[in-house]
Amino acid sequence: KNKLIIFNGFQNDKMESLIFSAVDLIWVGYQKNFPFLSGVLYQAAVMHKPIIASNHGIINWMNKKYNLGYSVDIEDEELLIKKINLLCDRNIYKK
Repeated sequence: KNKLIIFNGFQNDKMESLIFSAVDLIWVGYQKNFPFLSGVLYQAAVMHKPIIASNHGIINWMNKKYNLGYSVDIEDEELLIKKINLLCDRNIYKK
Protein backbone atom coordinates (compact mmCIF):
# COMPACT_ATOMS: atom_id res chain seq x y z
CA LYS A 1 0.00 0.00 0.00
CA ASN A 2 3.05 2.25 -0.39
CA LYS A 3 3.30 2.86 3.35
CA LEU A 4 6.46 2.90 5.39
CA ILE A 5 5.97 1.26 8.77
CA ILE A 6 8.81 0.91 11.24
CA PHE A 7 8.90 -1.83 13.86
CA ASN A 8 11.84 -0.91 16.06
CA GLY A 9 12.35 -3.48 18.74
CA PHE A 10 11.97 -7.13 19.62
CA GLN A 11 9.04 -9.03 18.11
CA ASN A 12 7.83 -12.40 19.36
CA ASP A 13 7.86 -15.33 16.91
CA LYS A 14 4.21 -15.00 15.91
CA MET A 15 4.37 -11.25 15.26
CA GLU A 16 7.68 -11.61 13.46
CA SER A 17 6.21 -14.21 11.11
CA LEU A 18 3.21 -11.98 10.38
CA ILE A 19 5.44 -8.99 9.69
CA PHE A 20 7.76 -10.90 7.35
CA SER A 21 4.87 -12.35 5.37
CA ALA A 22 3.19 -8.93 4.96
CA VAL A 23 6.09 -6.69 3.94
CA ASP A 24 7.39 -5.84 0.48
CA LEU A 25 11.03 -5.37 1.44
CA ILE A 26 13.27 -5.69 4.47
CA TRP A 27 15.72 -3.12 5.84
CA VAL A 28 18.64 -5.05 7.31
CA GLY A 29 19.72 -2.04 9.32
CA TYR A 30 23.09 -2.84 10.80
CA GLN A 31 25.93 -0.38 11.18
CA LYS A 32 29.17 -0.40 9.23
CA ASN A 33 31.24 -3.56 9.53
CA PHE A 34 28.70 -5.51 11.58
CA PRO A 35 30.81 -8.64 12.21
CA PHE A 36 28.04 -11.23 12.54
CA LEU A 37 25.45 -12.91 10.38
CA SER A 38 21.91 -11.59 10.58
CA GLY A 39 18.76 -13.50 11.49
CA VAL A 40 16.77 -10.78 9.73
CA LEU A 41 18.83 -11.29 6.55
CA TYR A 42 18.30 -15.06 6.76
CA GLN A 43 14.54 -14.73 7.20
CA ALA A 44 14.25 -12.24 4.35
CA ALA A 45 16.10 -14.64 2.06
CA VAL A 46 13.96 -17.61 3.12
CA MET A 47 10.77 -15.64 2.44
CA HIS A 48 12.13 -14.27 -0.88
CA LYS A 49 11.85 -10.66 0.28
CA PRO A 50 14.29 -8.14 -1.20
CA ILE A 51 16.54 -6.33 1.23
CA ILE A 52 18.29 -3.02 1.63
CA ALA A 53 21.47 -3.28 3.67
CA SER A 54 24.65 -1.40 4.49
CA ASN A 55 27.37 -1.54 1.85
CA HIS A 56 29.92 -2.79 4.40
CA GLY A 57 30.81 -6.04 6.11
CA ILE A 58 29.61 -9.62 5.83
CA ILE A 59 25.97 -8.66 5.28
CA ASN A 60 26.98 -6.63 2.23
CA TRP A 61 29.08 -9.55 0.98
CA MET A 62 26.16 -11.98 1.34
CA ASN A 63 23.77 -9.50 -0.23
CA LYS A 64 25.98 -9.22 -3.31
CA LYS A 65 26.85 -12.92 -3.50
CA TYR A 66 23.22 -14.05 -3.41
CA ASN A 67 21.68 -10.99 -5.12
CA LEU A 68 19.25 -10.35 -2.25
CA GLY A 69 18.63 -6.65 -2.87
CA TYR A 70 20.52 -3.40 -2.66
CA SER A 71 23.52 -2.32 -0.62
CA VAL A 72 23.70 1.39 0.20
CA ASP A 73 25.69 3.85 2.21
CA ILE A 74 23.44 3.97 5.27
CA GLU A 75 24.42 7.57 5.90
CA ASP A 76 23.19 8.72 2.46
CA GLU A 77 19.44 9.18 2.97
CA GLU A 78 18.82 10.34 -0.61
CA LEU A 79 20.44 7.22 -2.07
CA LEU A 80 18.51 5.02 0.36
CA ILE A 81 15.23 6.57 -0.78
CA LYS A 82 16.21 6.07 -4.44
CA LYS A 83 16.92 2.37 -3.81
CA ILE A 84 13.59 1.88 -2.02
CA ASN A 85 11.83 3.53 -4.96
CA LEU A 86 13.70 1.29 -7.42
CA LEU A 87 12.52 -1.79 -5.57
CA CYS A 88 8.94 -0.51 -5.55
CA ASP A 89 9.00 0.59 -9.20
CA ARG A 90 10.38 -2.71 -10.43
CA ASN A 91 7.99 -4.74 -8.29
CA ILE A 92 10.79 -7.26 -7.75
CA TYR A 93 9.13 -8.41 -4.57
CA LYS A 94 6.23 -9.90 -6.53
CA LYS A 95 6.55 -13.45 -7.79
